[in-house]
Amino acid sequence: MSRLKRSLFLLVIALFFGACSHSLPNTPRIAHALTLYHQFQKDKRVEQYAPKDRFEAEQFYHMLEREKDEKRAEHLAYLLQKQIFIAKERVKTAELEHTKLQLKEKLMQKELQHKEMELARVKAREQNLIQQASAPSDLDVKMTKRGVLFILNENYFEKDRQKLLISALAPLDRLVDFLKQHPQRKLLIEGYVDETKGRASALDLAVRRAESVAQMLISQGISKDRIETKGYVGNKTDVEITILN
Repeated sequence: MSRLKRSLFLLVIALFFGACSHSLPNTPRIAHALTLYHQFQKDKRVEQYAPKDRFEAEQFYHMLEREKDEKRAEHLAYLLQKQIFIAKERVKTAELEHTKLQLKEKLMQKELQHKEMELARVKAREQNLIQQASAPSDLDVKMTKRGVLFILNENYFEKDRQKLLISALAPLDRLVDFLKQHPQRKLLIEGYVDETKGRASALDLAVRRAESVAQMLISQGISKDRIETKGYVGNKTDVEITILN
């Protein structure tokens, strides 16, 4: 639309609204402000994202409708236009924020699904490891809240000593394989000895047996930073190895 046609169009609108109000001055600026306002009213996004700006624009519009003085009407038309532009910018900002939140939620959902799949794979491997450890000569294996628990009973150690017997090497080798496949998993090795030979001696043996198992794993390439050892005196005599969750 040429500048002349646009001016004539705004003038016609001004004359139209002037005829309706019988008092509103007829100028291109006022006509343009009124056109913008009526388009603005139809935009449902304004009510959703900028209700306060919509209300303020309505106030300027009603003031403009009642104004007879051309100079003051021109100023009100300017204020109405400015308020409409502010509202539109606020709508744009709100829509961008909404879009950003939606993208963030999708990314979080995608990350959650990835973690769930990874957890399912780890559990499947753990179950496979448990099944592999089902032979009579293998370790006793249990699932606990802390993780997968392997139990070395006292028959895997020399009597009253911390040294591992050869029979313990095969099941521990499978544990080493699992740990190498999952370098992020850590171990808690806990030695238990009953008080038959006195509390101090029992605690010392419990700690040494736990450390003996740890040293065997370290010698097979498992980092010592992944292993924590503890010793306890209780009513059982074994070494419990937990692959922590």
